[in-house]
Amino acid sequence: MANAQDKESCVVKVISGLNSRNKKLQDRYIKQKRNFDHEQRSWEQERKKWSQKLAGSNAMIQKLRIHNLELIDEARPEVEHKLASKVSELECLKSEAISNPVLGENDEKNMTKPDDIFAVLQSRPLGDSLNYDTYVSNKSSKNLSKYFVHEKSMDQTEKIDNDISTY
Repeated sequence: MANAQDKESCVVKVISGLNSRNKKLQDRYIKQKRNFDHEQRSWEQERKKWSQKLAGSNAMIQKLRIHNLELIDEARPEVEHKLASKVSELECLKSEAISNPVLGENDEKNMTKPDDIFAVLQSRPLGDSLNYDTYVSNKSSKNLSKYFVHEKSMDQTEKIDNDISTY
């Protein structure tokens, strides 16, 4: 029987040791879980903070875009008015430039001498934007060939557009 008691005592020690180790492992697991939960909460708080900052930035960007559109809408009538004024001024200069060689200085149609004709020069570079630098030269010229149309040699870019209604 002593042998059975020794075995029983040995089994009780093993069970006691296993329970002790199990308790230590459970305590370690609980501690690790608490640490992980604490770290996870800090990550969540950090994520929320960055999410709020991002939302605030997006709201600010949206406000700035709306403000930019409002400024553009406010400036549009003034820019359109300036553009219409410049177009009108250019049309007036174009009319003057065309009428000066024909009418001359004393407003008698087709009664001018070659010495009285002013050369009207317009520089118009090719490309997307047109730059109208119109000026009148005070040099008189007897060569009138530039005022006549040559059908074969006329370049499309040299033609004067007389359709005023497009402006």
